[in-house]
Amino acid sequence: MISHASDVHVGRGADGKAPPKLRGDGLMVIKTESASALIYWNGKRYAWYQQGD
Repeated sequence: MISHASDVHVGRGADGKAPPKLRGDGLMVIKTESASALIYWNGKRYAWYQQGD
């Protein structure tokens, strides 16, 4: 399922840190009733921001 960007909220990560400030688009990867993550470009490489689990 693909969700519209305005339907997705990125909160504090699994480590308690605030979400990254994106320099462009990000890809939210979600497994229902489990963990989710944000894949994004940090200016040098693709990075992974873990949410939950």
